Amino acid sequence: MTDTTESQAADQSRRSIDREAQKRSHAEVRALLDELIEAFPACFKPHGAKDQPPLAIGVEADILLHRPHIDPDRLGRALQVYTAVPEYYRSVIAGSPRVDLDGVVRAAITSEEIGQAERLLLEFESRARSRKIPASEGHAVLAELVMSFPACFKPRDVRGRPAVAIGIHSDILERRPDLDLPKVRKALWVFVTGLDYLRGMIPGAPRIDLDGAVTQFVTEQEATNAKRRLAFLRDRIKAARVVADGKVQRENVNSRSPMSAKPGLAAEGPAARPKSAPDRASASGATPSQVGTGVPK
Repeated sequence: MTDTTESQAADQSRRSIDREAQKRSHAEVRALLDELIEAFPACFKPHGAKDQPPLAIGVEADILLHRPHIDPDRLGRALQVYTAVPEYYRSVIAGSPRVDLDGVVRAAITSEEIGQAERLLLEFESRARSRKIPASEGHAVLAELVMSFPACFKPRDVRGRPAVAIGIHSDILERRPDLDLPKVRKALWVFVTGLDYLRGMIPGAPRIDLDGAVTQFVTEQEATNAKRRLAFLRDRIKAARVVADGKVQRENVNSRSPMSAKPGLAAEGPAARPKSAPDRASASGATPSQVGTGVPK
């Protein structure tokens, strides 16, 4: 095995390990949420329930006090998942009070928190709608962005796509109010999930605004996420190629007729068929009856 092959095998193994780790992490978070729902039913509600009261500030410390075996980092991720759903946002917007683990009211929701929940809900619903938009519409809007903001968005045939600033969709809508937010999100998704874009997502790489000015820089975590996404896309491309090659091979096999699979018969063709009695008689000048009785002509 060459060094290149060994390196590719090692990379693929690491990617498989990363994917398995992500699956385990997601399963662990869901299992922890199920534990919290069972242990504190007055505070935590099942997924999809409409009456999800906002959690009291400091509820994380109370949980660790009652459940010291829980890992704090995993608990933080679980609470982030629990509070980032539309039902929770709507409870905050409705002004439902914050409750502790026993369901006792601890604090009222502020107007700032209501405003933040409204923005988060709008973002969530916009992302959900953008996922339903066909990629072709995203490409069409992206073509408009390329024309409107050439310092930021590059055509598909141009190498080296720069990283865009966080929250750039707001700037786009401010300068192009004729565009629809979900379609803009779809266009941005098309842009930032391209292989060339992901290759440029390295730690410290500049993020630019619509005019090409540097506003932020790519973080280590963002670069790691981009690397994983790039590896995932490459694996999908390889798998698609394998499937396509197999389909072509099967079509080629099926397109061969039985005659073509036997070169001897195909070469002889109809002319090599054994002649019937009438055919032999015709060839020799004899009548069919003469052939049948063996009478010479």
